[in-house]
Amino acid sequence: MTPGVVASSGRETSRTSRSRRLTSVAFASIGKRSVRSISEGVRLAVAGGDDALLERLHACGRYQDGEHPPVNVTGEPVVIAGAGPVGLSLALALAERDVPVRVFERLPTLSGESRASTFHPSTLELFAGLHVANELVELGYCAETMQYRDRATGAVIVEFDFRELAEETAFPFRLQVEQSTLTAVLLKRLLKHRHARVEFGRPAVGATATGDGAAVRVAHLGEGGGEEVIEARFVVGTDGAHSAIRPGVTSEFPGFSFPSRFVMVFTTTDVIKFFVDGAPVIYLWDTVQPATVFTLRDHWRTVFQVDADESEAHSKDPKVVEERLVGLFGERGRGCDVRTVTSYRLHQRIVPVYRNGGVVLAGDAAHLNAPLGGMGMNCGIHDAFMLADVLSGILAGAPEADLDTYSTVRRKAAETYVFHRARENYQQFSEADAGLREKAIARWRSIAGDPSRMRTVMREMSMLDTMPAVAR
Repeated sequence: MTPGVVASSGRETSRTSRSRRLTSVAFASIGKRSVRSISEGVRLAVAGGDDALLERLHACGRYQDGEHPPVNVTGEPVVIAGAGPVGLSLALALAERDVPVRVFERLPTLSGESRASTFHPSTLELFAGLHVANELVELGYCAETMQYRDRATGAVIVEFDFRELAEETAFPFRLQVEQSTLTAVLLKRLLKHRHARVEFGRPAVGATATGDGAAVRVAHLGEGGGEEVIEARFVVGTDGAHSAIRPGVTSEFPGFSFPSRFVMVFTTTDVIKFFVDGAPVIYLWDTVQPATVFTLRDHWRTVFQVDADESEAHSKDPKVVEERLVGLFGERGRGCDVRTVTSYRLHQRIVPVYRNGGVVLAGDAAHLNAPLGGMGMNCGIHDAFMLADVLSGILAGAPEADLDTYSTVRRKAAETYVFHRARENYQQFSEADAGLREKAIARWRSIAGDPSRMRTVMREMSMLDTMPAVAR
């Protein structure tokens, strides 16, 4: 799409997909009648003078029969900066609740970047509520097992079988698929909603809280330039690590950078076959250069952890890449069909608060963490689902203080759980102290011998213990 082009659709959303979206009231009863839609309930409540029921119906935050929430604002109900995985997840979750939403994206089309590729069972459970999980699964690779191995010896430290979680999730596996595939799936469904707009080539360059909401500045790219100020009830920054919306919430983004960077090598060569009984996802522990291998549907990714001061040019040098593949896979690595090499730094940062008035943050705009364990993007998507519940509820009459609850809950999920697990992974995968390394290996082998502990660990890895409880 060219800059300024608006992607939107006049098609109706599916009525059947909304039939169960009552939260505070599942099926309200008036006399002997069963109320199966909010509009019907409101009519009957008004006719019967039932003010209590009327209040409950207006507060439930789920609308059907083509209704929109009773938004009393000048401008847009919700504006989202950024059409990445988090922004489009939020937009679709709101649109499915019949909340009008407008998304601004800096790029002229969806990003083709595919740094993140792991979707945990918890995230797929959330996507099932938006009717996109099955399509995403069909486009990806379902990794039912995962291994930790010693790189030096090739020995398996522990193997995880996510099929053991089949009793509590419909998705007992790690789905490996590019984040660019997700955004394409989300956008396709989002544009089925007549009250959703996505404007490409129009970057949001700043936002401020106002007395009754927020204002966002959107740039016009190309000839003429300039900016437009758009008023909204809420402006949400999902515009990544270099968020232009974040300063409207806080000037602080404390944390640190890890003394490493990741070099990701994409190949069409099946490198898993170089391991004896290799799982589709393998984390290789090493004191010098830990590595990870992922299986996707049509390619494999090998990620090397290198020194932070290594230049990008050096990382992408074909000879250096080949040396690293040979160092990991032996001479078989010399013939690998390398398609792409990317390199990026590792950070851990989090804002002190996720909202200031009507300006709100989610995803990388609010928190960054080392990607070991594949939790960063998933955590951001979880932010989006809770935030969709909160915003739709507020627009329907719930207290705005619910945004403070969102800020507290999701910040705790990132800082207390995701950060802790990512740091633990980073440390144990590259532990140089022989004693600590052996202690960690012994711990994992002990856990492997206890099915109950293994299930608990896999639940944590799958983020089932930190996923938001959202209404469907």
